[in-house]
Amino acid sequence: MARSIRIYHGNATVPWPDFVATALFAVKEPGGFLKFQEKAAEIHADGITQWSLINTLETHFVLPDYLGLEALYQRRNASVLQTITKGTANLALSKSRALNATEPKDKAYAMLWAFSEDSEVNMALRRVDYTKPIELIYLEFAIAMLAKLETPTDIFYNINANGRNPNLPSWVPDWQTAIPMSYYLWSRFLRESRAAGQASLQYHLSIDGTRLQLRGKQVDTIKALIALSQEARERNANVNGPERLVESLMDIVAVLKGFIDTYRTLVPAATDENLSDILCSLIRNHREEFKVAPTEAQICSQEDITPARLRIKIFHRLCFLVDMDTIHAEEVFNALRPILPDHSIVTVLDQASKLPHLPPFLALAVGLDEYIGLYHFLVVTANDHHDKDFFITESARPGLAFHGMKGADHIVLWEGCRNPMVVQRTEINGEVQWRFQGPAHVIGLMEGEAWNEDVDELQIFELI
Repeated sequence: MARSIRIYHGNATVPWPDFVATALFAVKEPGGFLKFQEKAAEIHADGITQWSLINTLETHFVLPDYLGLEALYQRRNASVLQTITKGTANLALSKSRALNATEPKDKAYAMLWAFSEDSEVNMALRRVDYTKPIELIYLEFAIAMLAKLETPTDIFYNINANGRNPNLPSWVPDWQTAIPMSYYLWSRFLRESRAAGQASLQYHLSIDGTRLQLRGKQVDTIKALIALSQEARERNANVNGPERLVESLMDIVAVLKGFIDTYRTLVPAATDENLSDILCSLIRNHREEFKVAPTEAQICSQEDITPARLRIKIFHRLCFLVDMDTIHAEEVFNALRPILPDHSIVTVLDQASKLPHLPPFLALAVGLDEYIGLYHFLVVTANDHHDKDFFITESARPGLAFHGMKGADHIVLWEGCRNPMVVQRTEINGEVQWRFQGPAHVIGLMEGEAWNEDVDELQIFELI
């Protein structure tokens, strides 16, 4: 039935058989998916759109990434579909937001196959009624998922405070909005953490109507937020053409520099090495291996440093150019001499001088490309981080979360949650309640550093 399907993406189309063959290759071949991604990177030379085709394809499937494909096919015989298992159902549920259903209510109703007919928890959802408000259907879907999933708080990784239906409880995902691949990649990294120590996998939650109760502790408060403007965020999400790409790259450069400057102001004792470590931890440039020049590989070997850390180090040394209208050779020599010999720096400056239409920092990043992949680092960072904001807490902890946060939002740790969460405190008729904002990566909190196993010290958080 699907043999004649063609997948349209802008002016390009992909025949269904070709996509299936690619998917099977990704599953069967060692490193096949990485090779597929690498090929996409080669095809899209501008970098910023290298994932756009893949992201578009993902939105048409319940299981949009290669882990989902592996779950669908038997490992010993990749041409044979798996019998639907509990694990497959759990994975499908966690990915269901990626479906492009023409009827938003089908984001929930299309997944009824994953829920038992015998469970009372699922009965409200299983009484299919398209006249119900979508908020009620999504609430019933979230409750059913909490009971079904082996790790129920995984639904929190589907929540972003920005651009969601304000009539939904803050802890219920808004399945009407799709999630890009960068969200899955980042949330999969977050799941590796154990911010609540051994309690990260122990669940104590209860539901009362539209309220969800969890146990945990408040550990910090956001003091400074370093974020893209709304105009820049929209520009970054819809990059089309060289001019918009330049604007997008300079937007992310400004955010990174803003974070560095703000951290230096709040933590005067911070060293260059501290800041490089922090940025490397927060940015986690996963796809650095796609483009590592021979000279860069040699420098990394000599300095005993990864390409990502080298690129961040170079960014840190050169970001003073962001505020300049021209390139001053002497300052560039001072910044690059510890890394490159003088004759290489001369070549870099010569290449940059041939790009007068570019901002000085970006021209130098392109000129460096033969030696160090700073430009590639900026492209990947712009692609992965246009939807995230940096922040610094009252305790000088740096962090990163999806945009939609506000200053003075709180950082909490909960039982059953593997990483810190951002919440907003509210008081209604003298009763303290909380609105869930989203998951976060906070340096110094990811491995239980602030968690005390004494349950008597925990408080109840009631999410509305």
